Amino acid sequence: MGEMVAHGAGVDSSRVTGKQEGTEYFLFADRSDRTKVMAGIRQHPLGARRLGEVCSSIDSHVDRTFLIEVFFTFAARKFLQAVHHEQLQPKLSSNTRPTRSVMPRKIDPLNRNLYGSVTAILTVTDVKAAVAFYQKAFGFAKRGIMTGPDGKAIHAELTLRGTTLMLGPEMPQMGSRSAKTVGASPTTLYLLTQDADKVVAKAVKLGATPKGPVMDMFWGDRCGTVLDPEGYTWMVATHIAQPTPKEMQQKMNEQMASQQAASAAASAS
Repeated sequence: MGEMVAHGAGVDSSRVTGKQEGTEYFLFADRSDRTKVMAGIRQHPLGARRLGEVCSSIDSHVDRTFLIEVFFTFAARKFLQAVHHEQLQPKLSSNTRPTRSVMPRKIDPLNRNLYGSVTAILTVTDVKAAVAFYQKAFGFAKRGIMTGPDGKAIHAELTLRGTTLMLGPEMPQMGSRSAKTVGASPTTLYLLTQDADKVVAKAVKLGATPKGPVMDMFWGDRCGTVLDPEGYTWMVATHIAQPTPKEMQQKMNEQMASQQAASAAASAS
């Protein structure tokens, strides 16, 4: 088989190419070089009849997940199209640019397909543990987790009704520390839910600390506040009324007077 080598970052050149039953094969260092691997495959001239031979000759060091989730779905189809419909060079490396013109894909500068106008990024002591808590307690869905070379999570994204929440690990050398490490956070996250009482109770059961009772607030929401295991404050709310500005002002005065009276009574006792 013609040479199909994709040089990944940090690959030992002595392991890049080899012979297996007279057939040259390819391997790559990690998933970050998949684009280069794909380029090499798409440009290869020998066609579908050698596809099985390519797969059987892949070294055991190759990421097998790549074959399942990428190669046999997207890459194989593109490979066949390239063989049957294009005039290809007899021997191309992964660094060779395609000869055909490709229409540039339009990129949305606001990336509205994935993100809203503002995305919160929380620094946490344990990314995976925080992901699990926010999923179970607040109903976030996991979009994905990225791991570094050491296998530790370095970035995570969660979504909830069109909102994205990003999580990252502590990096003291960059001045990035979690609220848990600092001891407090000046930021409060406001979470709207179908049932504030139920969500607060669930969050507390999973390890959050309650900060007062769930109660009806003057602006029309029923709210409860909890401190999550990472040290961040969440106001969990359910919208229950739509007061007018005048009604809101009146209820605010009443609520503040009631709280002051309760504080005075507690101090006196």
